Amino acid sequence: MALTWKLSEIAAEVRDLAGMPDASQITKAALNNRINDFYQNIFPVDAYVQELESWYTFDTAADDDCEESLPASVRTIEGPITLKHSDDVISSVEFYLNKAKFFNLYPEDSTDEDAERGTPVAALLYNRTVYLRPKADEIFTFKAASKIKPDVLSDDDSVPLDVSWGPAIAQGTAVLIKNKQKDFERTRELSAVYESMINLINRRNRIQKTRNSRAMPRF
Repeated sequence: MALTWKLSEIAAEVRDLAGMPDASQITKAALNNRINDFYQNIFPVDAYVQELESWYTFDTAADDDCEESLPASVRTIEGPITLKHSDDVISSVEFYLNKAKFFNLYPEDSTDEDAERGTPVAALLYNRTVYLRPKADEIFTFKAASKIKPDVLSDDDSVPLDVSWGPAIAQGTAVLIKNKQKDFERTRELSAVYESMINLINRRNRIQKTRNSRAMPRF
């Protein structure tokens, strides 16, 4: 019977791959924490999958700093980025990752005078904070494509967003465990298999995107 790749099955696979079948070697709670750390923080960096793509939005105000911290569920943001005005007019926003370049164009000010505010035309992502400039003079809705973290696998019956990721999650978790144990030969063996699994996951996603590609929507 095929595995359903719920958390308990992923954990059993990790124990087998890492050669740690006994709870005295690693407790169930500790192992589940390792699995969730990998699933939430490392797998999303390696896997380019639609299930981990979303939209991040927030509303500005006429008197706020126009600086918004990303929530823990959002790993990062990227283009396209738009701004929706109160009259439903939508404009594009230029996106920056270079702090020096951004603040050279839009110097920090300490007065926040009304005359310095307007419609934001640029956004900077720095230290997980989004900066909009110029600062808003009314309510706008900021919208950006985002890469998200999956929810924690909270109990034995929890499953990943796509159960086909189960083997890769188990393999990757085992890589981290053996690397921490400084068993570098086993780490290399497990890593080679993990890389092939991730390549297959990403190839499937690229094929699906190609088949379903269409003209970019207007935001």
